[in-house]
Amino acid sequence: MTIQTGENEQAMRKILDMTRLISIIILVIHFYYYSYVAFQEWGLSNQLSDRLLGNICSTGLFGSFHKSKFIALGFLLISLLGARGRKDNKLNYKTAFANIITGLLIYFTSYLTLLLKIKTSELATTVIHEITAVINLKAALNR
Repeated sequence: MTIQTGENEQAMRKILDMTRLISIIILVIHFYYYSYVAFQEWGLSNQLSDRLLGNICSTGLFGSFHKSKFIALGFLLISLLGARGRKDNKLNYKTAFANIITGLLIYFTSYLTLLLKIKTSELATTVIHEITAVINLKAALNR
């Protein structure tokens, strides 16, 4: 049997935070890759970011639209395995599954926004507004 010390718990929290950060970084790079034309129009690209993106693309991370999203989701799930929740009497399985299904639908149907026949810069702005709306909705639900 292992003894749980404060150092072990601290190290575990740091590892979980790192996996969450990796997940977020993958999603940011995913957004940058698929909205690259918009960033170029806005003047937010340079030679260094182009080389970095080229090296990341050569790994096959962006072989398909959903591949990088699944990898980011995997890192997020790993970070949730070690997270301790708090007991809330208002929550039940129906609410949890409804939140999970809604979140996954929004997460994976973002591909449909790429099929819209609008300029890339307008599309990127739309996606930014969608992300902001989801974050604000989540913050409002947690109050």
